[in-house]
Amino acid sequence: MRGIYSSVTDIRRQVFTEVARMAYEGGDYSRVEELPYKILPGEVSKYRDSIFLERAIVGERLRLSMGLPLRPIDEHAPLSTGIEEAARPEKYYEPPLINIIKFACNACPEKSFHVTDMCQGCLAHPCVEVCPKGAVSIVHGKSVIDQSKCVKCGQCANVCPYGAIHKMERPCAKACGMDAIGSDELGRAKIDYDKCVSCGMCLVNCPFGAIADKSQIFQVIQSINQGDRVIAAVAPAFVGQFGPDMTPEKLKPSMKLLGFDDVVEVAIGADLCTIEEAKDFMREVPEQQPFMATSCCPAWSVMAKKLFPDFAPYISMAMTPMVLTARLLKKEHKNCKVVFIGPCAAKKLEASRRTIRSDVDFVLTFEEVMGMFEAKAIKFSEVAAGPELVEATADGRGFAVSGGVANAVVNAIHKMDPDREVKVMAAQGLQDCKKMLMLAQAGKLHGSLLEGMACPGGRVGGAGTLGNIPAQDWEWINSVNVVGMAYYVTEGQPIMKGQGTEAHFLFTVSIGGLQPGMRIQSAYTASKHAALSLAESVRDYADNFAPYIGVTAFCPEYINTEIWDSEKRRPERFKKPYDPFYATADYNEYRANFEKRIKNQGFNPRFVGPRLFRAMEDNQLYVHPHLHTHQMLRDRFARIEADLRKDEELDAEFKALEGYDD
Repeated sequence: MRGIYSSVTDIRRQVFTEVARMAYEGGDYSRVEELPYKILPGEVSKYRDSIFLERAIVGERLRLSMGLPLRPIDEHAPLSTGIEEAARPEKYYEPPLINIIKFACNACPEKSFHVTDMCQGCLAHPCVEVCPKGAVSIVHGKSVIDQSKCVKCGQCANVCPYGAIHKMERPCAKACGMDAIGSDELGRAKIDYDKCVSCGMCLVNCPFGAIADKSQIFQVIQSINQGDRVIAAVAPAFVGQFGPDMTPEKLKPSMKLLGFDDVVEVAIGADLCTIEEAKDFMREVPEQQPFMATSCCPAWSVMAKKLFPDFAPYISMAMTPMVLTARLLKKEHKNCKVVFIGPCAAKKLEASRRTIRSDVDFVLTFEEVMGMFEAKAIKFSEVAAGPELVEATADGRGFAVSGGVANAVVNAIHKMDPDREVKVMAAQGLQDCKKMLMLAQAGKLHGSLLEGMACPGGRVGGAGTLGNIPAQDWEWINSVNVVGMAYYVTEGQPIMKGQGTEAHFLFTVSIGGLQPGMRIQSAYTASKHAALSLAESVRDYADNFAPYIGVTAFCPEYINTEIWDSEKRRPERFKKPYDPFYATADYNEYRANFEKRIKNQGFNPRFVGPRLFRAMEDNQLYVHPHLHTHQMLRDRFARIEADLRKDEELDAEFKALEGYDD
């Protein structure tokens, strides 16, 4: 679902546009009753069995986008019920933030395992042998699972040599890192709000569009209409969010066309947050507390406090960039109203906290703001460019990606204390965040700085953004990084053997071959993992020809080359310039910062050659010239080792089961 412009996406954006248009026009808001017919015209349903059901669902989406609660299913109430109360130029919020439209829910089955038509009826029947409950049997030569006996351990799926046993999970529940989604009495999804942290991952992963969050778009426009001084505080991930024609230089003039008085970058607050968290870490860790966790992701910090209450004092007390920026604006512009604009749904909940609600008046996602642009019929290609926002540092802008907060804090610490070693661990997605805190609970992360992000990739992967790497990018990247290397080995190895002298394979890999990248980098990092595996394989068989053939895998971070300009070398067969992906925030944020990172943080290539020659002389397999990546590698190996121990413990547990070793 992520990154695909689907019918759900289309309806969601039409809803935002029509609500924004109605708010700008003012007048009698009872005409909201007409909007479902405008969004879904005609007599024939397009997406579901009934046009009436489709319009009813759109009606509830319209209410939520105006901040109104869902209507009771079993009671009659006009669509416009409560709209006059919502049409106020101030924050209007009634929990919950994340809502399930019950009659839109497909009542997807909860986790279960099913045998597919791929079952070959093999003689070994490993699925039968490993099942601890005898739930798998053979009927007419094929495997069958008795769901009444199945405990959903998944061992049958793991051992099936044909991958014929499929794990089915409710998409929203699978995406929820808090296990907050269960079922009601009719089998429909139900949110346990005591567990929910409003990250919005269920929202973007529901393929039926049954989950939606409340919006403040209606109230923001009311405030603009009444003449308030409304200032937009925009997250750095805005780059590319509104399409290729919206450049950073056009952001401020475009936002002013919507009625905003001014526009600032939230990365200003990120810089202040960095300094405060750096000072906190240096003062508190490890003398007064074992570790410190960053505070910038509200869903992560709420999760940590819910599941690990003893760790609450160890979460930085520094105010988030959103709050710091808002307070600066309120101090400079008396009586202004601040609207935070970003990719994060959880920020809406953060802004509603008692201690913050007076600082941040409204929160909008990029998608909601796009609805405002559509309502005003603003064409970015016709907007004259203004000055680029330059108030913040690169570190502040880097808060948007996973690892960016920790990196900024470490850089600030090193400026104050160059000799201080800072151990860092970063996690993205609430499941991995929980694992990180469990390691901390076990005393494995003493003295560390912990960064948690609820969304995959960080805030650039928030519920208000979309991104999907096109097939031609996968093909091009793998053609260069994997297939190209394979040709290199295939053609080079016979020559090296034949010449009878010393020779050496040098594989240009990347630190990306040993760590996950954010979503925009997943094709690249996957290819580099493959390239590293190829280098290791060649090293294994090249030993047969020693001392003639050596192998070295070069795994740098940034090198100051012109790799940032590689697009001009993309072959025609891999070009599809109008793919929606190239207008997403992920892509354009990455492109906007890539050149800067290469030039500002890149290793001087003048020193690369001598280091590589020395490594090849020693037949050193792995070369990691960027020393700050070494701790990340050690942390990765520590996680692998920890999971190996879990495997051993689990194996010991299953060996106690009758028949396990048979």
